[in-house]
Amino acid sequence: MVASRFINLIFLLEAAFLLVYSPTVAAEGIRLDLEKAIKFGLERNLDLKAKEVELGLAKGQVTKANLFLQHNPELDVDLAHRGAKKKEEGERRYHTDVEVKLSQEIEIGGQSTYRREAAQKELEKANWELREAGQQVRFSVKSLFFTLLTLQEKMERGKGSAGLFVRLLDAAKNRVRVGDAPEMILAQAEFELSRAKSDILELQREYQGKLAELRTLLNLPAEQEITLDGGLERKEPLPNLKSLLESALRNRSDLAAQDAERRAAEAEVNLTRSERIPDIEVSAFYSREEGNFNIFGGGVSIPLPFFDRKQGELEQALAKKSAADIQYRNLRQTVEKSVRSAWEQYQFSEAGIGLFGENVLEKFRVNLELIQRAYEEGQIEIFEAITAQDRLIEAQVRYFDVLLA
Repeated sequence: MVASRFINLIFLLEAAFLLVYSPTVAAEGIRLDLEKAIKFGLERNLDLKAKEVELGLAKGQVTKANLFLQHNPELDVDLAHRGAKKKEEGERRYHTDVEVKLSQEIEIGGQSTYRREAAQKELEKANWELREAGQQVRFSVKSLFFTLLTLQEKMERGKGSAGLFVRLLDAAKNRVRVGDAPEMILAQAEFELSRAKSDILELQREYQGKLAELRTLLNLPAEQEITLDGGLERKEPLPNLKSLLESALRNRSDLAAQDAERRAAEAEVNLTRSERIPDIEVSAFYSREEGNFNIFGGGVSIPLPFFDRKQGELEQALAKKSAADIQYRNLRQTVEKSVRSAWEQYQFSEAGIGLFGENVLEKFRVNLELIQRAYEEGQIEIFEAITAQDRLIEAQVRYFDVLLA
């Protein structure tokens, strides 16, 4: 009894230990740069793992298509036990007849070749789809990562702006105290400070939402703390549009997958046409009958396709091939349009970046300092200071948006 209580006490202590320390372990933070985030996504993303499982189905079809014969041989054994009574002897005699038959169905229309081709194209399509899924994960991780970095920059600038409005409010109080300005300016300065703090809260809300999306994409626990390492830097100029179009049409995984589906559908048409030639069945048999007669023989069975000549299956295969061809041409046009659109957007963003010039963030900081100093020295009124400061803050936000694009 004492031993049982002691064991229960140990169990309760272990459970308490797990309750206390497990959340701490689970919530252990992780630092991610872009490459590490992409690696996590490719290793842990559940949608990508599902695509890997689907690839196994296509591999199974290839294995089945590569079998030497698609039909197993059939073995039939018949036994017959007979008895007969001779009138003159008045006795009954018994005899067992045996018949053994081995048959095999054989394709003679080249079906195996087309079946292997179709299965191989389906496997090729599945491989391209898996690669496309990986590229989508890469794109989603990059998009979220840079969006989060942009929001971090905006929050830092927002905190700086709030600090400027605090200085503006203090300066306003000093000017009111010495009688250099009316008290009504205090309300305006307090309102602008509250607005700046509200903007920070909105950015924090958006940041947490995007961070939750990144956790889901990387299959990380909800309580996992994530710290991002990296910065927003201008990329090298893209190649010309012609080179990009050629590269997209040559390397896009979704387009290659659709092309593989188109060729698989064509192989399915050829397979269906070949299946209109009926399979033959070759058989050999042995039988032993009364009197110890041994009989050997063989035969060939050929179905006569009078009614079912695969008309329906061929129409379906042709329709599938036509649909795959149309989808391929449509996707090809969509790829060209999307590349042109992305190229144009990039050019607009590049031009937008050029408008800000070099060392733009340092220029923003200096100008904000000049506005603050001008107000503190009484060179401008508070409304002018607020307006000028708002314009500079808005310009900073636009700069980061263009840089993200």
